[in-house]
Amino acid sequence: EVMACDYQYSRALYKACIASGINVPHEGAILITVADMDKPEAVAIARGFEELGYTVIATDGTAEYLQKYGVTVEVATKVSEGHPNLIDDIKSGRIGMVINTTNHGRDAERDGFKIRRSTVEHAIACLTSMDTARELLNVMSAMRRRSVVRVTALQDLTWEELHSRASALAAKLAEGSGPVLIYGEKSPAYVIAMVGCLWAGRPYVPAGPHYPAQRVSSMVAQTNIHTAICLQPLPTPLQDTVHCLSISLQGRECFALPAAAPDDIAYILFTSGSTGAPKGVVVTYANLENFIAWFTTRPAIAGLYPHAVLNQALFTFDLSVADLYYTLYTGCTLELSPEGSSLATCDSRAQLAVMTPSFVDCCLLDERFAAKALPCLQTIFFCGEPLRGSTVRRLWRRFPGLRIINAYGPTEATCAVTAVEITPKLAKEERLPIGYQHGEAVTVTLERQDRITLQAESVADDDSVSGEQNHSCSGCITLQGQSVAAGYLGGEKFH
Repeated sequence: EVMACDYQYSRALYKACIASGINVPHEGAILITVADMDKPEAVAIARGFEELGYTVIATDGTAEYLQKYGVTVEVATKVSEGHPNLIDDIKSGRIGMVINTTNHGRDAERDGFKIRRSTVEHAIACLTSMDTARELLNVMSAMRRRSVVRVTALQDLTWEELHSRASALAAKLAEGSGPVLIYGEKSPAYVIAMVGCLWAGRPYVPAGPHYPAQRVSSMVAQTNIHTAICLQPLPTPLQDTVHCLSISLQGRECFALPAAAPDDIAYILFTSGSTGAPKGVVVTYANLENFIAWFTTRPAIAGLYPHAVLNQALFTFDLSVADLYYTLYTGCTLELSPEGSSLATCDSRAQLAVMTPSFVDCCLLDERFAAKALPCLQTIFFCGEPLRGSTVRRLWRRFPGLRIINAYGPTEATCAVTAVEITPKLAKEERLPIGYQHGEAVTVTLERQDRITLQAESVADDDSVSGEQNHSCSGCITLQGQSVAAGYLGGEKFH
């Protein structure tokens, strides 16, 4: 027996395989032969190994299913069909890894038993669990891409470059005080600007050219901003009133990072203004820490360990907090989708995506938006708008085995505060639940004021989780907890 340790399960699994004498090849052919119930999950796994350059070989039943979903597969010759067959390929070393699940027990006459025995005799990795296969794929993918923060259709930025450039910017920002406006379109430079502000201990206020000049001017006035990081020219009314800093692409300065207190302000994000004039929500480091601790423990995310996360939202939208800070927290790759992209033709290798339902509805209008376009995608985290059962069902037809999380949370609570994984049973209904009452980022209580209706797993009238009993009640949601910001800019409290 061996024991392997690491901060991530998939890497510990890889170490254990190596330590136990099992050869995990970095190239070559992989044999996949799985039970019928495992075939939907095998699609994403097979496609992932194919994208890494492996030759995928499968027995006829599995091969037919994988080919149906666009995976390039070589059909293996069964043991009973003569020579050379798949056992010969294992013995010769052509097949370097096997994924095999079966419902047929230990019958020595069956191919599954012979395959497993042959892999043991030749010290070839034989994965008999789809969970194990998925985790091994995760670590193999991470080893290929671990050094780059990938930005789709824009440019690549390594973690070393992010550190050096953000550090150089922080050194400049540390010469002053107060909030800093970041103005520009979504780009790697925007990430540098946000990290630089955090490291300098100065709250950032995100904005961009998609905002009317009057709105940007109002944000600057409300926050008393005198410094801006300009990734492109500011609106004319502000050009003479705000000092603009540029980001050095060659900066290598060292900067001692200040220790942030929990109540220090990380950033100020303005609401949409749908209920009145836009208001600045003051988000502290404690708010962020509580949110990311909750986000990383969601069931469909906790065991994912993605090598890449796909960002859809602009950085001026609170939904982007989920993918940006999850990436900074875990050290994985961040992919920024181009603005206006349907994702049908993007070069993404993300396993986790953070999106709004309306954006996905638009993507689904393009038939190319399917598993072949995003071959590694395993989980989508939805928030920002109501998710419909019909959208979920259409997604599952395009992405077999995809895990879907429906979440809820206002800007005033950092990002999201409740979430639930959508099951096939829940997806039969058009109206979907938004989470559980307990075990969330905040304490959720219900006041009966007939202002909102929650169904299924959202809230029960006895203040407990209602499970999948389609129990519903009406009222106003009250949020309390560390994810809830202290108030609006200027000291105004939430109502």
